[in-house]
Amino acid sequence: MKNIQKPIVLKLKKGNRYSICSCGVSKRLPFCDGKHKDLNQQKNSTYKSIKITPSADVEISLNCANWNE
Repeated sequence: MKNIQKPIVLKLKKGNRYSICSCGVSKRLPFCDGKHKDLNQQKNSTYKSIKITPSADVEISLNCANWNE
């Protein structure tokens, strides 16, 4: 696997709650699927999802060193 070099662009809708992966093991990147809980137990780490609830429709650009293709 190689690291994703270019950002992922997301269009987020006002009022919707989004959970973004920070650990890199989600099968739904860039969204969290809860796999960090298993990873935390296996590796004694403390990953959490990043919660975003936009107050307006917005387009954001994301990248994370832990995300792989």
